[in-house]
Amino acid sequence: MPPLESLHHAHGLCDALSGLGYSVTTLAPQSWFQGTTFRQRSPTVLYLAEQEYPRDRLLQTLAAPNSPPSLAVLSARHEAWDRELLGRCHEFLTWPCPGDELALRLERIAGRRSVNVPTGNDALLAEE
Repeated sequence: MPPLESLHHAHGLCDALSGLGYSVTTLAPQSWFQGTTFRQRSPTVLYLAEQEYPRDRLLQTLAAPNSPPSLAVLSARHEAWDRELLGRCHEFLTWPCPGDELALRLERIAGRRSVNVPTGNDALLAEE
C-alpha cells in the first residue's frame, strides 16, 4: 500500500489533470501493463511515487513501437532519478509543481486543451 502522502499527491495530480481539461483514468500498474487498449489510445501519465515499480517491464512497455506519448511524474522528495526510464518517456516533471508547468509539459505530448471540454481518456495515470 502506498504511503498516505503519496496517495494525497496522486489525488492532487488527478485533480490538476482534470482541471486542465483531461479525462483521467487511474489504473493499478498490473492493469496498465495488461490493458493495451488504454495504452494505444491516450497519452500516459506515469506517477512514480517512492515505492518500487517493475522497472524492466516498464522500460520494455515504453520502448514498444505502439507506446503512446508519456509523461513521467516523480515525487519532489524522490532522491534518485532513473535516467534510463526518464529517457524512454517523452517528458517528465516532479510533483507537486506549478499548474502552468504541468500544463506546458502535457501540451508538448498531447496538444493544447480547452479547460471545459474534456474528451475520453486523454490522460492515464498508472498509480503505484
